[in-house]
Amino acid sequence: MKLEKVNRIHGRNERSLEVHCTSSDGKYIAFIGNDGYILVVDTVSRQLIAAPKLNGSVRSLVFSADCSSIYASGSDGDIYK
Repeated sequence: MKLEKVNRIHGRNERSLEVHCTSSDGKYIAFIGNDGYILVVDTVSRQLIAAPKLNGSVRSLVFSADCSSIYASGSDGDIYK
C-alpha cells in the first residue's frame, strides 16, 4: 500500500477533512465540508466532482451499497439522499 499526501481540494477552504466515507468500489471519497457541503472526490484524478449542499450542517454520511447515492444526516434532523 502506498500513501500519498494530498494538500487541499482545489477551490475549497476547509480547515479539516477528517470526517469522510469511501464508496465500496473505491472510486469516490465523500468528505464533510464547511457550511453543509458534501465534497465528493474522484480517487483516481483527485478532483472534486460534486459538492451538494444540505440546509444545515452535515453530521454523518454513507454511500449506498451500489455506490450510486450518498445518504447524509443533517443538523436539521433530516436524512438527505
